[in-house]
Amino acid sequence: EQGREPASSVCARGDQLRGYIHQVSGFEFTDEGRGSGKLGYVGLHPADSLTFCLPNATAGAASKLRGGQHPAARVLWLGYLRSYAHMGRAQLTCSGACACDAETIDAHDVKDGVSVTDVRRVALRSRRRRDMARSDEACCFVRVSILTETSSAEHKFKVMSLLLGGGDARFIQVFSLRAAFSSLSHN
Repeated sequence: EQGREPASSVCARGDQLRGYIHQVSGFEFTDEGRGSGKLGYVGLHPADSLTFCLPNATAGAASKLRGGQHPAARVLWLGYLRSYAHMGRAQLTCSGACACDAETIDAHDVKDGVSVTDVRRVALRSRRRRDMARSDEACCFVRVSILTETSSAEHKFKVMSLLLGGGDARFIQVFSLRAAFSSLSHN
């Protein structure tokens, strides 16, 4: 529909991830034989990369703010497989309409002896229009690249979900931490 702004939030898991793919190199979309509840993008080798194009909801908002203020930061929660075997490290970076601090995510975790979906919270900042190419204005590009360094001697990295919200999404972590603390203190 003309004149309508694109959705500024994203909640994608499994097959829904395909709608946000911008570029894939080496990653494959698979359930690894474990059923549709385990769908995701799996990379196995250093330099395999996956780039998502997330909606740039702050481009229009930037011109609406007064006094040179910047739009509120948005929060991305990247869901990935964390496991005691086979897993490697990946670097997450941002470009295009957004910026973020580069982060290294280590999906190898020997302490629990289980495989779980974990999440990484990433604060996204809007970039000023003058700092980006015209083709970058529509997308906040989030890239996941497998690193050579590994603590497991293997490099597998699996992206399972994306959750993108406005600045108010920062409260998800606070709530989750409080809920976890609350349940621990009642045991």
